[in-house]
Amino acid sequence: LERYAVMDDVTFEPIVGPAHQIWENPVEAWRAPILEGLNDHSRDDREPQVEHMRIRAGFLRYGVDVGEENFPFETPLTQFLDYGKGCYVGQEPVFRVHAQGNSAKTLRGLVVDGQAPLAHGVQIKHPAKENAGFVTSSVIDGDTTLAMGYLHRTCWTPGENVEIDGRRAVVHELPW
Repeated sequence: LERYAVMDDVTFEPIVGPAHQIWENPVEAWRAPILEGLNDHSRDDREPQVEHMRIRAGFLRYGVDVGEENFPFETPLTQFLDYGKGCYVGQEPVFRVHAQGNSAKTLRGLVVDGQAPLAHGVQIKHPAKENAGFVTSSVIDGDTTLAMGYLHRTCWTPGENVEIDGRRAVVHELPW
């Protein structure tokens, strides 16, 4: 970190104690500072727990749930779009979708029957559209599996039933 403190007089000190905190809601988590512990509490074996909490909170992971191939209006990030601002790269598709009312696909939460994780990219089926979308993330949660995935506009309505890997799934808005 010291190499990044170029123009300021900064001192660094190790933080002792757990390198995690449990928040009551997603807003608290977004506003919390990110700290990396310098002790045995920051272990890689906690990754499954972090992934479980991330999916339950509906947080996107860049490179998994969202990437360069996605527009922000296909995700819960639409709240951060400024339709009044102009002259930026990608302005035309953003305004086109805004004028039309929605995009062709959007990221949704899915509660899937059964306790088996789903592979990234597994196909989502719907009676109105055979290839209705694909799964981006999943985690076992009690008696079900929670997942996030992109769905076509014909079947993204919350409460809609879809099929993933032969299992029934119910569509939910994100965050849960």
